[in-house]
Amino acid sequence: MSGEADTAKILTRVNELFENNPGPFEGGIMETKEEIREARAEIHPITEWVRDPQGFFTIYPNAEREEIVAEHHDSEGKMKSRIFGKSAEDIYHHIINNNLVSRHDHAAYLGRELTKAELAMRNSLDYEQDADLKIMKANIEQIREPVVPREPEISRPLPPKLPERKIERKGTGRFLTYIKGGREIALEDFTRQDNEFRGLLRERGMSRVF
Repeated sequence: MSGEADTAKILTRVNELFENNPGPFEGGIMETKEEIREARAEIHPITEWVRDPQGFFTIYPNAEREEIVAEHHDSEGKMKSRIFGKSAEDIYHHIINNNLVSRHDHAAYLGRELTKAELAMRNSLDYEQDADLKIMKANIEQIREPVVPREPEISRPLPPKLPERKIERKGTGRFLTYIKGGREIALEDFTRQDNEFRGLLRERGMSRVF
């Protein structure tokens, strides 16, 4: 009775079933095995690509506006519209809802490319349509102040205190930062908690790399 909202009808049916209760099941256990079909996806040759009658798209991230741009062209190559969005999901829903794509393979392709563009935008990576997204792990070295052994206390005057050294952050690659209290803070440590926090920031698009 899924979907039935009439309480009286539901209670009537409950009473009918209660009166006809057959009692505990006395049979044995019957084992059933469901066959699960497995298949290996075949390599799809590029030569099988078929143009969508609704046209094609050029996709690129706009770092200044922090948006993804999808330009829709008709089958003759004339640009018909330009779509802006903060996420891949927003853009492909707009494309589907406005009937700008008619082939399933084209829709799957757009989902892949828009996701790549979003990842590139959120992580300051280079994006090129139809090319693999190159992701490199930042290798940041933490520079620490050298430990100077203390001299034993003597009666002679101590030497003048040296000015404090300014520690410069060095390293190769890029620095991941996040915003806290209106300030930009760099993540430089390599503890487990830092790595988990870094991953959380990347997933939610709350960080940037410079």
